[in-house]
Amino acid sequence: GGPGGGPGQPYGAPPGGPGQPYGGGPGQPYGAPPGGPGQPYGGGPGQPYGGPGGGPGQPYGAPPGGAPFGGANLGIQNAQFGAAAHQPQQPFGRPPQGHYQDAMTEQVKPLRAPGHSGDISAWDESLTTQMLVFGVLLVACFVAPWSVGGPKTGFAWSIFSVDGAPFAAKMIPILLAVTGVVSVALGALKLAPALRAFAATAIGLSPIVFQFATTKPFRWQLMLAIVGMISLVTGLIVRSRHGDFVLGRILATVGVVALLALYLIPENDTMLVKVLIDQVSDAPGKAKVLPIVGVGMGGVVFGIIPLLLTLVCLLVWLPPPSKAGTPVLVWMVIFWPLIATLASLLLTEDILANVKASLSSFLYLPLAGAAWLALGSFGIAGVISQRADR
Repeated sequence: GGPGGGPGQPYGAPPGGPGQPYGGGPGQPYGAPPGGPGQPYGGGPGQPYGGPGGGPGQPYGAPPGGAPFGGANLGIQNAQFGAAAHQPQQPFGRPPQGHYQDAMTEQVKPLRAPGHSGDISAWDESLTTQMLVFGVLLVACFVAPWSVGGPKTGFAWSIFSVDGAPFAAKMIPILLAVTGVVSVALGALKLAPALRAFAATAIGLSPIVFQFATTKPFRWQLMLAIVGMISLVTGLIVRSRHGDFVLGRILATVGVVALLALYLIPENDTMLVKVLIDQVSDAPGKAKVLPIVGVGMGGVVFGIIPLLLTLVCLLVWLPPPSKAGTPVLVWMVIFWPLIATLASLLLTEDILANVKASLSSFLYLPLAGAAWLALGSFGIAGVISQRADR
């Protein structure tokens, strides 16, 4: 069944002369292409096996020219794996453009310690967004009606027409409007990150400074509570961004110690923590909710849950790269006064009537306090972050 072949050829072999191997010429190895007598496979006279045409004595696979497998350029061409060898010649003074040359000459990026979360530009964008959001919130708290459902709808500026209203109460609407408008305006402008951080700090701390200046008589508990809250929130923010920066942990710890002091330092020979525990054990029914959730005093809430939340903040001492839950703890501490206020509202008999009569007490002022605390703390943390990123 094989094709026609000459006598003495193997089965299926193509035509060839008698005594020739398969497809080869006289004296050639089996399957070798035509060549001169005594030549290796595909090579010229005197060349080793497989060598292309060139001078005698070249090793296997060597290029023409008599150099041994890459020749004198062995340390360059082979290390670059042919990247620069196959590119056109570059003008004098220009760097090579091969893949391995680019990898070897690429600048080494600076190392970041574990827990570092990026450059200052991302932080500035976040602070810009917060200034815009909280600024709009403060303006909304000023323009929205403060009481509805009565004979006349009350607004923030209605207090100016009330005879005998205290000066501090008249300043609250002004603070809402001024801080809200300034926050939106500065948030919309293109400012340097440091300047924006200082602006947010001034906006957030201005109501606190006003509260210190107008509160008579002076109470050290109020000052310690506000300083503790600002220090705690600022430390949590810095810890969430710079896990390796010890100042964030120190600030958070200072805030925890300041707030714990208010629970443990006796006032009238009684500690606040003992009063809260007695109220939880002795109060009937729904009355237990208030000491558990917390009762607001001067913008700071004291209760069993706020006490536990304060202790949990000591997780900032966990080693990086863990964030120790600080992104969640920050917002829980900031908005817990609002949560406690809404919880106290749910315990009233007629919830809707109470809300209509005093929207400012149950909603606007707790929201404004959270906005001022967030702006002040994030602003201080932004100033600290400038130093940490250097």
